[in-house]
Amino acid sequence: MYRTVQTSFWTDPKIRALPTKAKLLFAYLITSPSSHIAGIYYLPLATISYETNLDQKETKEAMSLLVGADVVAYDKDTNTVWVKNMLRHQGRGQKIIRAVEYQLETLHHSKLIKLFLEYYQELKIAYRYPFDTLSKGGAVLSSPSPSPSSNLNGEGSGEESLPSK
Repeated sequence: MYRTVQTSFWTDPKIRALPTKAKLLFAYLITSPSSHIAGIYYLPLATISYETNLDQKETKEAMSLLVGADVVAYDKDTNTVWVKNMLRHQGRGQKIIRAVEYQLETLHHSKLIKLFLEYYQELKIAYRYPFDTLSKGGAVLSSPSPSPSSNLNGEGSGEESLPSK
C-alpha cells in the first residue's frame, strides 16, 4: 500500500507554520499503516504515541495544533481521525469511491462522517446510515439518511476534536 504525498507538502504555509512534532504527526497521519485512502479512519491516540515515539502529552498537543490549523479533525469518542484533504490527493474513480463508502461503514457512526460527506459532497459518496441529533430533552432523534444525489448539508457540525489548550 502507498499514499501520495505532494512535494509541496513542506512548502504549504499551514504546514510550514507548524512546530516540528506537529509536522511529524501530520506526515504520520498520511502515511500511517492504519491510514485509509479516504483520509478518515480509526486511530487511537495511544497507537499514534506508540508508532511515532511521541509521548501522550506531545501527541495530544500536536493533534490540537493540527485541528487548530484546520488540516485534521479528531473524534475522541470513536478514535476517528480525518485528514481533511487526503482524499483529494489519492486519485479518482469509482473504485476509490466504493472503497470510501465501505470505509465509512467501519467507523462506528463517528460524528466526523457527516462532516466528511459535506466536505466531499461533489463526489456523491453514498452512506446508508442516518445521522443522529439530540433534542432539547436529550432523546436521540434519527434524521433521514441522504441519498447519494441529495444535498448533504445539515445543521450543526457535531465535530469533536481535542481541546486546543
